[in-house]
Amino acid sequence: MSLGAAQSSPGTAHVLLSAYTVDPRRGSEPGVGFHWIGVLLDAGCRVTALVHQDRGGGVEYTAGLLGDHLRAGRLRLLAVSPGPLARGLRAIPGAWYLGYRCWQLQAAAAARKAIALDPPDWIHHVSFNGYREPGFLHRLGRPFVWGPIGGVQNADPRLVRLQGALPRAVEAVRSALNRWCAAHAARPRAARAAARVVLAANPEATAWARRGRGAIVLSLLETAVETVDPPPATVEGRSGALWVGSDEPRKNPEFALLAHALLRRCVPQTGLSLVGLGPSRERSLRAWAHGRGIDLAGVRFLARQSRAELAGLYRSARLFWFTSYRDTSGNVLLEAMASGAVPVAFAQQGAASILAGGAGELVPLAAMRAMLSDWVRRSRRLMCNERAWAVMAQAATIRVEGRYRWEAKWPALRPVLQQAGVWPAVAASSPSSAPTARASRPPSPACAVDLPPLGSLPAPFIGAYRGANRANRAKSATW
Repeated sequence: MSLGAAQSSPGTAHVLLSAYTVDPRRGSEPGVGFHWIGVLLDAGCRVTALVHQDRGGGVEYTAGLLGDHLRAGRLRLLAVSPGPLARGLRAIPGAWYLGYRCWQLQAAAAARKAIALDPPDWIHHVSFNGYREPGFLHRLGRPFVWGPIGGVQNADPRLVRLQGALPRAVEAVRSALNRWCAAHAARPRAARAAARVVLAANPEATAWARRGRGAIVLSLLETAVETVDPPPATVEGRSGALWVGSDEPRKNPEFALLAHALLRRCVPQTGLSLVGLGPSRERSLRAWAHGRGIDLAGVRFLARQSRAELAGLYRSARLFWFTSYRDTSGNVLLEAMASGAVPVAFAQQGAASILAGGAGELVPLAAMRAMLSDWVRRSRRLMCNERAWAVMAQAATIRVEGRYRWEAKWPALRPVLQQAGVWPAVAASSPSSAPTARASRPPSPACAVDLPPLGSLPAPFIGAYRGANRANRAKSATW
């Protein structure tokens, strides 16, 4: 199968995008690559996307959603299957990044062939946003855009005190290694030096990117939301606090449990819903709370929810508690703000930037007792003062609407690309007259039915996808 493609028409950019995951059904982070494809398509670019061929059908799903762009030649998906070494390493605890690096090597080899036949105007490396794994595309001799990157941040030791000895030790080692990588690791420094533009997702990443020479640095969050609800007029139908996370210790649900127990002493009816924890993590949290005499009355543990179910939980919550002690930004934070829940978070890392200007309550870092007291005081005020809650809910909605929608990415990125000389003709590009790449929300997973296996599609490009049934084609045209 030839890797050739039609050359860009005048005024149209051709972008080689390292997207990695392209499956919005699996959550916010796995959908980042998919949405960046949409950003570039909506801007009128022609996109060749390097994607990870997983077993979950993400590539087929994206092919169904963006079928019109594929058939028109505006999009090509270069699916790269992980080799045996990459698959084996990813299955070993702690070796995921090594497997990811192996995949990046494979992706670079595939990109070299594609570039030889159809050179892009620039290469944009998105993938997973950790700066420690920049891939290898910056070595391919084309203008290079990197990011948004994150992962530079380290946990403040005061926030880790509620964890057990092992998580504290792991976090300390991780912080030491991360500081060394930020200062000395060769590959991130080489990618930074090669980049024309570095997009940085939080203040720590911005500071690191600016240590390099030559690249223009733009602070730009790696993720965003599709739609934003109107600002809630009242608290009617909303109650309690919502926490959404995973089993990772850094999500810090222990702090939420302790803060909730203290808050119920002054606001007895306050409930707390913890979403996304597995059975083992739930048992360990219950044991942790029992051993410390923490009352779990009013606490509800919920397993991982579907996108629709999670949206309902956001819209029924009065507060959203973001307790992570280390996070680049916080996809769930944006989702909560877009649904009208008022966030409370620590004044650090990406959360501090997202909630700046009164879009949420920011608790300054201090001793644990002081942070708990401040967290409870701020939450109590929002629970008891409907006016204060409504003002902050409106501020959160306005901020996410104005700064953190996917539609805002290209207007922020375009002038930087022009300034960097990545492709001066970008000034002449205009949005495609074809159907846009995205609609208000991703269709439900049920839309992706009757798609053939990837092996039946042209390989390695899915450039002439025609396998979806008529119903799926109609849905794709509205995306």
